[in-house]
Amino acid sequence: MKKALDETTALLREGGPVRHAPPGTPRLVMLAGPDLGQRIDLAAGELTIGRESRCGVVLPLGGVSRVHCSIRRDATGIWLRDLGSTNGTRRNGETAPAHHDVRLQVGDLVAIGGAIFKLLDAESPESEYHERVFRTMALDGLTQVRNRRSLQDALESEIARSRRHQHALSLLLLDVDRFKDVNDRYGHLCGDNVLQRIAALLGRHGRRENCTARYGGDEFAIVLAETALAGAMIFAERVRGAVEHEEIRLGDDRVEVTVSVGVAEWSPQMSNPEDLIALADTALYRAKNAGRNRVAR
Repeated sequence: MKKALDETTALLREGGPVRHAPPGTPRLVMLAGPDLGQRIDLAAGELTIGRESRCGVVLPLGGVSRVHCSIRRDATGIWLRDLGSTNGTRRNGETAPAHHDVRLQVGDLVAIGGAIFKLLDAESPESEYHERVFRTMALDGLTQVRNRRSLQDALESEIARSRRHQHALSLLLLDVDRFKDVNDRYGHLCGDNVLQRIAALLGRHGRRENCTARYGGDEFAIVLAETALAGAMIFAERVRGAVEHEEIRLGDDRVEVTVSVGVAEWSPQMSNPEDLIALADTALYRAKNAGRNRVAR
């Protein structure tokens, strides 16, 4: 039992499921836009930025084209290329010529639609400062997924995009079944570990452009961009099954954990994000009332 608690404590101290780029990797840091302080690590190779889900970085903002621009890092340096975007890509206030490489230097500002990024060295104090700002403003301290405020921002952005381009949009609300029993039997430290494991699992199963957030104490939310209700139900069932079969142990005991999932799709008749959340919440209670460990719409 003590060994398991020590392992749980170590996981909490590490801050949960966070991935780090190799040392020395330069990065773009968002200075203006929906996720202040968010970083884009620039590994060797080419990275595309745009609204489409196939882009390496999905930026669902006004003024951003489907495939807006690319950033390439190779042995000769870091290069910005506008890919014929409607509103252009700016470096240090000047519009970059379409389909031509523009060299980026540390300290340069890159404007893409309504977002502004700054190129920083990974080890610079400024980079660390912005990383801390992002974690404080956008991430849940325990699970390291998005917090409720960041979820609200993501929903507003995706709803605006859905209205503009008639894209489907769905929302999942997940509730850990009988989570109080886990805390009562194994302690709150184990309960925290369970929430971290579920958050990591949701991250593994989600697409890059999905927004996964901790909605409440033992509730999570997933925003599924460009996904209609039928596809969201399939995804929700896959997540539910993955949680049920996740191996979570405390000493010799296997901690049995399941989730109930409510699924809802955005409709043009809705007026705000709260309408979509309320619909998903109603579906979630339907799943719990039907016996838990199931998906409902």
